[in-house]
Amino acid sequence: MEENNAHFRHLMLFFYQKGKNFTQAANKICAVYGEGAVAERTVRKWFARFEAGDFNLKDQERPGRPSTTDEDQIKTLIANNPRYTTRKLAEMLNMSKYTIHEHFVKLGFINQKYCSQLDELKTAIEQKRPEIANRKGVVFHQDNALPHVSLITRQKLLELGWDVLPHPPYSPDLAPSDFHLFRSLQNSLNTFTTGDTNVMPSAGQTLFAGDTHVVSLVGQSLLAGDTHVVPLIGQYHWQANCKTF
Repeated sequence: MEENNAHFRHLMLFFYQKGKNFTQAANKICAVYGEGAVAERTVRKWFARFEAGDFNLKDQERPGRPSTTDEDQIKTLIANNPRYTTRKLAEMLNMSKYTIHEHFVKLGFINQKYCSQLDELKTAIEQKRPEIANRKGVVFHQDNALPHVSLITRQKLLELGWDVLPHPPYSPDLAPSDFHLFRSLQNSLNTFTTGDTNVMPSAGQTLFAGDTHVVSLVGQSLLAGDTHVVPLIGQYHWQANCKTF
């Protein structure tokens, strides 16, 4: 996890020195390493440090209790009750759900959970589709989410002996809604609160009606994606976009 973070920080500095803004840098990193590889707010924080002339890529010392103390508490609570949710742990430890999730990632809980689900899938295939397991072998496909490409997951897939299909990196050309529509929707709803779930659809409709620029971006990206992909008969790969870096 720390190795990935250090690598991403070097990429952030590279894009900063290339004159990119933090949104462009986040999009380019996620296009190669998978959706959610790095949060835009994280890139924004590092770009602010670069603007201030601080190019030290190491984390600053944080005030308050050490992170290891929090992680020890979380490990103890999970060991006593594996069914605890992030919401419950956040309430018990007076932290945000996001902070709890970050600790889960550092502790490897997310990857371990995914590996246990793969074991369950293997058992289900053997019980329900034995002809696949015994004769043809399992051909497995997944996206590039971080738990799916972690070392522990890759080792588990090797152990299972499954043939893993490659998945292309996320690209604004092929999934414009991920890069334009959903981010704008999230930003517009960050400060929106309501106790009435019936109001939520109208809030989204208001955004789409008022922000035609976002809808236009999605449409333009879809057309651009078709222009790139269709002539290549689907042979679209990330190397074709390396020049834009």
